[in-house]
Amino acid sequence: MQDNFGRASSVAEVAESFVRSRKPFSVVSTRDAVTIVRKEAAFCEHTEGELAELVAAIAVRHGRLVAFDLDLDDAGLEIGRAA
Repeated sequence: MQDNFGRASSVAEVAESFVRSRKPFSVVSTRDAVTIVRKEAAFCEHTEGELAELVAAIAVRHGRLVAFDLDLDDAGLEIGRAA
């Protein structure tokens, strides 16, 4: 599946391209997404936690499952964890 990372002009567009580039019914990894966004959008000033939240929101909007596999303690995500 071809991605459009090179044509993305914003962090959200890079994240959107990442989500759309995943195979159907695969889980979207926040860790992988943050890595790709950092690589493709060198201008990005968001924290890893903010990027993970953005990717998760985009993935959910597209009906995708999300793996919150970014280290939550280091990233400062505001997403609650199940006890």
